[in-house]
Amino acid sequence: MDILVINLMRLGDLVQSSPVLRGLRRQYPEARITLAVQDFFQETAELLPGVDRLLPFPTRQLAPMADGKSSWPEGYRLVAQWLASHLEPRPDLVVNLTPTIMGAILSYLCAAREVRGFTLTGDRRFLTRPGWMNYLMVTSRARLANAFNLVDIFAKGAGLQPDGAGLEVQIPADARDQAGAFLTGLSLAPGTSLVGLVPGASQPQRCWPAENFAEVGRKLLNSRPCHFFILGSRSERPLGEKLAGLMPPGTTTLCAGGTSIAGLTALISRLGLLITNDTGPMHLAAAVKTPVLAFFLAGARVRDTGPVGEGHLALEPRLDCHPCHYPDSCSLCKCHAAISPEAVAAWALNLLEKRPLAPVADASRWQGLQVYLSTFDPTGHHAHLPLIRRPLDRKNFWTLVHRGAWPRFLDGNGVPGDSLGRWLGQVLSGCFLPPAEDLGLTASHRDLMELLDLAAQGERLACRLRDLPPERHTPSFLWQQAEAIRGIDPELHRLAVGSPEIAACIEYYFLEQRGGVETDVSLLARQLAEAYRRLRQAGKSCLEVMGEMARGNQDIACYINSIPEMAHLVQGMTPKDDQILEVASCK
Repeated sequence: MDILVINLMRLGDLVQSSPVLRGLRRQYPEARITLAVQDFFQETAELLPGVDRLLPFPTRQLAPMADGKSSWPEGYRLVAQWLASHLEPRPDLVVNLTPTIMGAILSYLCAAREVRGFTLTGDRRFLTRPGWMNYLMVTSRARLANAFNLVDIFAKGAGLQPDGAGLEVQIPADARDQAGAFLTGLSLAPGTSLVGLVPGASQPQRCWPAENFAEVGRKLLNSRPCHFFILGSRSERPLGEKLAGLMPPGTTTLCAGGTSIAGLTALISRLGLLITNDTGPMHLAAAVKTPVLAFFLAGARVRDTGPVGEGHLALEPRLDCHPCHYPDSCSLCKCHAAISPEAVAAWALNLLEKRPLAPVADASRWQGLQVYLSTFDPTGHHAHLPLIRRPLDRKNFWTLVHRGAWPRFLDGNGVPGDSLGRWLGQVLSGCFLPPAEDLGLTASHRDLMELLDLAAQGERLACRLRDLPPERHTPSFLWQQAEAIRGIDPELHRLAVGSPEIAACIEYYFLEQRGGVETDVSLLARQLAEAYRRLRQAGKSCLEVMGEMARGNQDIACYINSIPEMAHLVQGMTPKDDQILEVASCK
């Protein structure tokens, strides 16, 4: 069996796809696995285990052709020639993790028997499969509801289950030897802590100020002997030089732009701690099990791309504007000032001295930030749990609801009282204080019930159209049915705008609806009925998990018992609710 994995993204995204390669190798042990990557990142891809053949995609040649329409035919010929030269015979399975038009074109042109991930339809429309790849597209629109790390979404979008083993790279022996010789040559005193600093990032708005990095370094030096390695790309070397100039003489080694990717990874593997922005070296550190303390600023969000593994720390600012929706236009950068060097040094010292990490009480020194500890849930999915206990708020409650609801909806997994449900209950009681504000239960319950009702209406109308004999497909009747169905979508849009907690479910429905490729009325109606049925399933999953979490947590139960219309969430569903939830199947 021939498997092609397409990942035309950057360094960090490649490292984050290592569980996909591991899972494919486990599921298809005899297969030949080929990995296609941008030629810019071939060196990074060479570190990924489980690959039988590496295919560098000619990005350097294609990039200039994207500037003008006249170059597109030449670019197409280049891609066609590349495919003919490297992908004969055609692969049996293509897994495309690249959410771009180029990745979709490649996966479509491979003409494989099965495609997972991003591809095109015959009429050149964007298509995602299976359901978790649809979910990945949804999170770009309803991002604040996302409860899953990109690593796990990659794996599930590839048709695999997360294994709780984290990221993985293989360091060549010569790179390890060179890193060891390099450190020996520095002649550092025994007991010196080796700390990496990564002041750069893909966007300036995501860079914590170099002055703050230097202040953290000075505070750590006051507590224990340290030597700091300033890391980054060649373009980030001026920033590294600035940081080195701010540090006490003799305490830093500037490595930015001076090492290969293999050499960088080998050096990171020897460190006691990496302090970094959300960038590629952060994922390399997680892959070699080096403790990470990472900043998530501007548009970066911990739950999306936080460091994977056990025991890493991720810091976010506590600001209403974070994560930033328009990072390119923000000139205030309040998120940079919200995280103080004093707080960072304190948490960094916890990692360097390997102190046990557990939720702590809120304090004035933590006022501007939230700290997350990386771990795994019982199902192998990665999680970031807050270490500063504060009252449970609406955002965190609904993030946990989605964490329980989406696997139930997309995988058919999860029942009341299972391991994930118990874990969610432990997170609620162990990481948060009792709620001090409205969690949105009443309003969201009302909106979810309206969603279920609208989905049931749409399903009934679509089933009626599906089951209608072709001889009754008169223009006037079809127009009437289309108008009736068309009237439901604006109501769903209204719900999505007015209730951010359930917007992801509605966005998922619209994505599935747009994915229909049939032109026959009966087949279109069948697809539409299925989309409405799945929307109802998504809403029902959210409603069930919300009720289970409320019933299982005394603080929430006491809080909502005072609201008469929410009593059934604690006491169980009423018969009327069951009738609404269980619409007769139209299969």
